[in-house]
Amino acid sequence: MKLKGLATMALAASLAASAAFAAPVSGQYSSMQKPRGSALMVITQETAGCRKMQDPLNFLEKKKRHIQEQVRAGKLTQEEADARIARIEERIRDIREFNKLSVPEKKAKLLDRYRKMLEQKAAAGKITRQEADRRLQAFTEKVEAWDGQGYPDFGCRHGKKR
Repeated sequence: MKLKGLATMALAASLAASAAFAAPVSGQYSSMQKPRGSALMVITQETAGCRKMQDPLNFLEKKKRHIQEQVRAGKLTQEEADARIARIEERIRDIREFNKLSVPEKKAKLLDRYRKMLEQKAAAGKITRQEADRRLQAFTEKVEAWDGQGYPDFGCRHGKKR
């Protein structure tokens, strides 16, 4: 059970830290998933080829409650929970800081983070330099088209629906 919880946390952290900058292609949101001004989001489930988004702050607060439930159920030690919650709190601080930035600063930060990720993948041989350049160009166009409100509508990723 601890392994399953750890895997869930790793997935959540990964999504929150790297792939959390996408939105559904259709622009359709259910009443529970409307953008609330946060520029970042977390993928919560995949439906009809596109993944629905959830406000990352709400998602992380739910994760903290879930971790405490696991402690009460004896599935996690308090020390393990404290370490996980500390990482979540750090992520919450990062998101709040991001949300305080001006639109040009947000765009620059998104582009810088994506550029660094592509450089790492190219250096590791996971993608070619040409592929990295192509992805960066497509991402740049999407970021520049974003008005800074709600979730950035980055649509599909690598030719696949999100």
